[in-house]
Amino acid sequence: MGSDWVGAVFFLCLVAPVIVFLYLRHVVRIRRMETVLKLAEHGGEVTGQMVELLSEGSSAVNDMRKGLILTGVSIPVILGFMVQENWSTAIFVGGIPLFAGLAYLAVMKYGYPKDSDRQVLD
Repeated sequence: MGSDWVGAVFFLCLVAPVIVFLYLRHVVRIRRMETVLKLAEHGGEVTGQMVELLSEGSSAVNDMRKGLILTGVSIPVILGFMVQENWSTAIFVGGIPLFAGLAYLAVMKYGYPKDSDRQVLD
């Protein structure tokens, strides 16, 4: 009976943080939209700059942060499964966040136009 619970607990430990993150991000977006709606209802002017401040927007710094976090988390996971000589699990469980992190880092480096008014990391 004890070994039956290992898979379920492992799945919950991987899925629960993702679900909580997505829910909280959804709540933040709803509250931002409510702020804009209240401002518009009371006759306030909603400018493009204000909407930009309320939006989370993607930037090179955000992509670098996400890429470094995913890459930093995946390397110990891969090494942990490799120590146990569980190669297929190491590739599957650690490889997915590793490649997602590397993709974020590639987008950070090559995905943004090099305008004079935009901060670009070189």
